[in-house]
Amino acid sequence: MNKKFIALLIIFFATLSFVSAQDSLKVADEDGLRPVRDPWACTMLIDNQTTKTAEKGQLEFLITHRMTDWSNGLTDLYGLYGGADIRLGFNYGITDKIQVGFGTVKNSKFQEFQFKYNFLTQNRNESIPFSLTFFENIAICGNDYNPYNEKYVLFTDRFSYFSELLISRKVTDRLSIQAGASISHFNGVDSLHLNNYFGLTADARYKFYNEISFMAEYSRAWAMGNDIKNTITQPSPNFAIGFEFGTGTHAFQLVATNYSAITPQQNYAFQSKEWDRTKLGLGFNITVRF
Repeated sequence: MNKKFIALLIIFFATLSFVSAQDSLKVADEDGLRPVRDPWACTMLIDNQTTKTAEKGQLEFLITHRMTDWSNGLTDLYGLYGGADIRLGFNYGITDKIQVGFGTVKNSKFQEFQFKYNFLTQNRNESIPFSLTFFENIAICGNDYNPYNEKYVLFTDRFSYFSELLISRKVTDRLSIQAGASISHFNGVDSLHLNNYFGLTADARYKFYNEISFMAEYSRAWAMGNDIKNTITQPSPNFAIGFEFGTGTHAFQLVATNYSAITPQQNYAFQSKEWDRTKLGLGFNITVRF
């Protein structure tokens, strides 16, 4: 066989092998830059947000339900027959990183407007080792009286705000952890309270069987101000646990928490119940994705 022809064949197949190898490396590199798979099942974890946002064009319908604590036992069927608070809301992904939302809350008659932006997303090759997300909640109270039992004077007094920066990491295929720092602000307060509260939270989810996970959460807030009055009682911490059942289109969370409200700024600023495992309140969160 012609030696030149053999040489050309060798060069041809060597070139194909090189191009194929380059394509494989490119695919592997592109795959490594993709976000980690399912660090969180949905955009909520018990009482707090997660770093996850709705995907572009995705609509979420959320139901948040909280019952009174179970201290009365069977008398009110562990809180089921007691008073309950409920929130109905929608989230929409404008892009894969920007989410907007709206919700309405029963007890406080809060009308909430939400914004969420994902700055960084943890990827598979660890070039970005964590996710970083900003969350903003603006609530307008529909009740005639504020949480201090005083009548609102101005319409702007009804406004409150919750701003939070969240950082999370998927540590293993089963374990995800998160921490957050927040500021809660209320326009209208009485003479015994302050406008601003600083909060911290730590959250974790452990997937122990298929799409069933155990969740835990600890949150704490402090009143802020140079002239904190002796009459001010600092908010009590919250400890919550729960189980999560996830599918491609749904996430169901069954939770036990000593937070009694649903709106985050209300929980962080006005939590008065000390943690007591005999007085936790049951509740659930449902997320449906379209």
